[in-house]
Amino acid sequence: MLEGASNTSFRRQCQTLVCMHKSFMMVILEITMADHAKFTEELCFDAQIQSVTEGLSGGIMIIWKEDTFKFDNIFVTTQGIHVMVKNLSILLKRLVHWKRF
Repeated sequence: MLEGASNTSFRRQCQTLVCMHKSFMMVILEITMADHAKFTEELCFDAQIQSVTEGLSGGIMIIWKEDTFKFDNIFVTTQGIHVMVKNLSILLKRLVHWKRF
């Protein structure tokens, strides 16, 4: 039985994805953890939004690097997380820079 984000294999795969793709943000669904702070730090992200899990099902987490995104008008339910993304120009500049290499 898998343990969701508590599973070491899952954590290792997430770290590989973040390093390989130089991710600014990650969204994880059906995460069965109550507190994602340690997981956020392990993946070198510095901000998070999480919805409440109901037993062993549900749970949504958005983690991101604060120097890239600013989220506003945050509304969280068990079914979704609604946000307005700010400072997208920083992200676009970085994407253009990466495509050159």
